[in-house]
Amino acid sequence: MTELRIRDIPIEGDSYVLGEVIDFQTALPVEVCDGCMIERASPATQSFLSQLVDSLLFLGGNPFELERDPETKKVTPLPQVDWRYFILRHADEYIPVAVLKAAALIEPSVYLGPRFSNVRGNRSVGSSPGIQNHYWSTHRWWNAGKSITDQTVSDWGTIAKQLALVEAEYPEIGRSVHMFWILGGNDPSVDRLTILGYFIVIESLLTHRPDPKDPTDSIGRQIRSKMRLLGNRMASPLNYQVFGDTDVAKIWPALYDYRSVLAHGGSPDFGSGKLSRLKDEETVITFLQTACRRLLCQAVEEPLLFLDLKEC
Repeated sequence: MTELRIRDIPIEGDSYVLGEVIDFQTALPVEVCDGCMIERASPATQSFLSQLVDSLLFLGGNPFELERDPETKKVTPLPQVDWRYFILRHADEYIPVAVLKAAALIEPSVYLGPRFSNVRGNRSVGSSPGIQNHYWSTHRWWNAGKSITDQTVSDWGTIAKQLALVEAEYPEIGRSVHMFWILGGNDPSVDRLTILGYFIVIESLLTHRPDPKDPTDSIGRQIRSKMRLLGNRMASPLNYQVFGDTDVAKIWPALYDYRSVLAHGGSPDFGSGKLSRLKDEETVITFLQTACRRLLCQAVEEPLLFLDLKEC
């Protein structure tokens, strides 16, 4: 294989490769906001990315260039015109960080992979925070089904613009968003340290330091009562039914028992006790990621509400 060199990267402007197979239900190219476009990679860029991906280990082939039958698991090569390499690109300027962070907050989130930049003659390569190299070789590539619609793109642009304003005026909210982004909020490859980070994000939004003289002011009680309140305000309420129980008063104490097990180096047992209410770890991870996204989006939209709620 030909050696890949930075000066040979056929991408102009500031670009991030969308790091997963996505089904676009919107015409491309499409603008997210302020000149940031999602577009199908050019033939030259596709060829470059094909070499890059082929240099990595993929069990079962390159998912960007193959179609896989979900039932038989049989893979069929796609013609190059249908290869699924897409990029987020600004032709002239660096992509605003708020646009990158908003990609982690929308639903479905958009995983941004490697960055290739050639702005005003300055060439560089890199990645978004939270990217884990092993993600490039996991089976999750084949768990396709993420669709991006006109509404998704509209939400992405709206959140990015709101976030840019909120980070400047309400740094407390901005720090919570930044934490989620740094954790790799849109990366499905999650370890248990990251899971603890999700709890920290939620606590940073909703809780204050507990009063040691007031037993009703514990972190757990604050979370339980405030999540019940916010559940009535969210445009898309959290789905507690994934645990088979919609009682917030039972789910959050169980989640905090799970948090405690992880924080103390234990191994959670979902087969008995309170943790049995949580079903399994994959369900917990998905729920916590969704909870973080929806709380953060609500905080970006209503920052004063969250600042007041944090103090009560």
